[in-house]
Amino acid sequence: MNKFLFVLIVILSEIFLIAEPSYSQLNLEWVRTWNNTPNQDNYITDMKQDSLGNTYLLVFYNGYNTIKYNKNGELIWARYYRSPYNIINSPIGLAVDKNGNAYVTGDDASSWFTVKYDSSGVLRWVKSYSILGVYSSANAITLDDASNVYVVGSSVGTGVYRDICVVKYNTNGNVIYEYTYDSGIEGNDEANSIAIDGNQNAYITGTIGKAGIDDVCTFKLTSNGQLAWMKYYTERLGGFQDTGTIDYGQKIVLDSENNSYVMVKSEKRFNNGSSAKCLKYSESGNLEWVYTYYDTLKNSIPRDLILDNDYNPLFSLRVILTDFNVSRICKINKITGELTWGRNFYNQINKGYLPIKLIIDEYNNIFLIGTETFYLISNSQYGLFFLKYNSSGNLIWDKYYYDLDSNFSGNNLIKNRNGIFISGEGYIESLSSFKSYLLKYNDVTNIENINYRVSNNFVLYGNFPNPFNSSTKIKYSLTRPANIKLKVYDVLGKEIYRLEKKEQQTGVNYILLDLKLNSGVFLYSVYVDNELKYTRKMVVIK
Repeated sequence: MNKFLFVLIVILSEIFLIAEPSYSQLNLEWVRTWNNTPNQDNYITDMKQDSLGNTYLLVFYNGYNTIKYNKNGELIWARYYRSPYNIINSPIGLAVDKNGNAYVTGDDASSWFTVKYDSSGVLRWVKSYSILGVYSSANAITLDDASNVYVVGSSVGTGVYRDICVVKYNTNGNVIYEYTYDSGIEGNDEANSIAIDGNQNAYITGTIGKAGIDDVCTFKLTSNGQLAWMKYYTERLGGFQDTGTIDYGQKIVLDSENNSYVMVKSEKRFNNGSSAKCLKYSESGNLEWVYTYYDTLKNSIPRDLILDNDYNPLFSLRVILTDFNVSRICKINKITGELTWGRNFYNQINKGYLPIKLIIDEYNNIFLIGTETFYLISNSQYGLFFLKYNSSGNLIWDKYYYDLDSNFSGNNLIKNRNGIFISGEGYIESLSSFKSYLLKYNDVTNIENINYRVSNNFVLYGNFPNPFNSSTKIKYSLTRPANIKLKVYDVLGKEIYRLEKKEQQTGVNYILLDLKLNSGVFLYSVYVDNELKYTRKMVVIK
């Protein structure tokens, strides 16, 4: 490359291509409500979006109500399913694949039922599962990259107690494997959360029942359902098991190296206290560290767990004080397991704050929704609180939503280039029932990275973080499958790294760069099917 041309590119990169995210006020664009059966409870149990920005809601009313809206909030279709038995059906989870097929699961106490709808809302199949048909509970659903469906939960097996159950279906609803586990200990065994790696290995966490002193159980299954490893965890004091502690494995997430992070709730049976924990296991199942948030004067209840863009875990907590509840976020160092920072949020001591859903954007900004309760003399009023923190834990803004007709509580949150979507339910006192809500906000200025570039079938969002110390992620989007090539240059135009990714699929994709570079300015060029699209700047700071 001509040196003068390369320096010119660097200068242009400085002027036009590097922009920091800016912040603005949120604008509420629209609100949609769903109350298909007045005077009866209609509340949302899950929310997902597809690549086109359509929103899918899973709503409970004595069955599975699956609802699809487009990005403008227009209803596309609504479908209802109830099991053949005259029992109340409880919808639990929802997953959407890259083709817009929706999968929902739940149970009617005797069995769990998993349902598939295509993108037009046509029912494709229904699958039921139970070991003995006595009692079964579905707790989570997820998909892998091939749109295989995984459902985890429990079912009564050989004895009177429930056993852990994991079922994997293909896209046609055929069972690939069923895995069950009975600890042999007197008590219910339960699988609560699942995460899938790129090789279709499943990582599951849950609880092993031990007659009131339950342990966390975390395990890994191979793609064909073979047990790779299983680990128990319980809090121990002085080298002995604390027989007064009940430990629940509530959520599991994976990083890029298939380390698993587990959110744990630990309850002290004899002093009514509780603590929140985060466990890290290596890919091979070794326990790397345990982080605990506990105060003898408080109850600390974990609510959600995510990883930031550098794979450091963050989890939200409800901290119960004497007179009010505090919302708290803890950021943990992924290597050491030590607290990086912790932030409490409350506005008034006569209000309670229950954090619910935690997400992160590509700039490591953190978003949290929850329920704010205002305690009055005769009754309570509650609504939505919505917080935004930067990567250092500094609060950028706090927003609120109250409905004059009902008490509103948020339960899920999605943020992308189409906007900010919040689902929840409102309790209508005059009807003594719940109705479902879907809210869409627009952040007019902070539309992720305002300097993104579009070129025919390709959108380049840039890399984040930038500047960075050791690794950065390059985000891009394709409207059709294509081959991607990445080249990295130093400031003299010398190529120092090349990466090719074949047959990248439609939608948002990422390239993780983890290069051993010294401090300085570097450029990277992105090619789509061997055609140069963009050259951008990145900065390394040691």
